[in-house]
Amino acid sequence: MYSEHLIRGNSYQVIDINNEKELIRIKTEQGKLCWFPQHLFNLNGEEVVCLLDWKFDDEVTDDPLETNWIEISLNMNDGV
Repeated sequence: MYSEHLIRGNSYQVIDINNEKELIRIKTEQGKLCWFPQHLFNLNGEEVVCLLDWKFDDEVTDDPLETNWIEISLNMNDGV
């Protein structure tokens, strides 16, 4: 929804906070000032956990007679 303005895991300069409307104004990737919902941000300054990559651990088939219960491995950073 906000992918043209924000990149998950990046830090942004806080310009203003409107606690009444629960909005935060930041400088976006394009350098523009925009208002966003506060719940999108970690205002404690902690790093966020991000998905780095993933892979199928089992073969996926198109056979409708075969159950496609598969395992998937997720590789995530530790938020540090």
